[in-house]
Amino acid sequence: MKTARTLRTLLLAGITALAASSGTSHAAESGKEIRIGYQKGDALALLRANGKLEARLAQEGAAANWIEFPGGPQLLEALAVGSLEIGLTGDSPPVFAQAGGKDLFYVAVEPPKPDSSAIIVQPDSLLRSLKDLKGKKIAFAAPGVTALSLLNETTKAAGLKFEDVTPVYISFPQQFVALRNKAIDGSFLVEPQATQAVAGGFGVRFMNTQDVYPDEQVTVLFYSDKFA
Repeated sequence: MKTARTLRTLLLAGITALAASSGTSHAAESGKEIRIGYQKGDALALLRANGKLEARLAQEGAAANWIEFPGGPQLLEALAVGSLEIGLTGDSPPVFAQAGGKDLFYVAVEPPKPDSSAIIVQPDSLLRSLKDLKGKKIAFAAPGVTALSLLNETTKAAGLKFEDVTPVYISFPQQFVALRNKAIDGSFLVEPQATQAVAGGFGVRFMNTQDVYPDEQVTVLFYSDKFA
């Protein structure tokens, strides 16, 4: 995968620099452990799964400590307080983080992923067009997530206001339960959760990201200040 190879190259550039500075207090304190924040299904998760990064790290006398986060806002909070060296999030969480006074070091972005997220509704949903979203409850993983910017584009495309849709903030596993129980009208899910909902028989795709936000630049790679 081209994206995974590109990210691995960027990661190794920083790792090599850290290994070369092993006499510094940071390297001594960290023991050359590179703490990498990722989310389920993102490009860093793919790097973790194939194991190639660990092999390259070992050559530099370093090791990866993979830490999973439920969403971008929580990951960037950990990065800001020095609990991570590397993190990957969507495009909206860093905007909120910087508005809150957090300094971020942008490294790279992924190519657009037009089918990486979708609004998932119940198989027997009466929603037929974007205008039907008015007054509906749509689930999101947390305030400040990238899917909220997609909701903004969706409502604009439908001639609605952002406030016409009611966001419900619950975790992905809870969203699955809420879809089954019809406690929500839909869920803005990223991959692989969107496919899992469809495969589980309790959701169908109502719309994809590409339908309302073509070629959105969705994913950003960050380094901590010390790692950079």
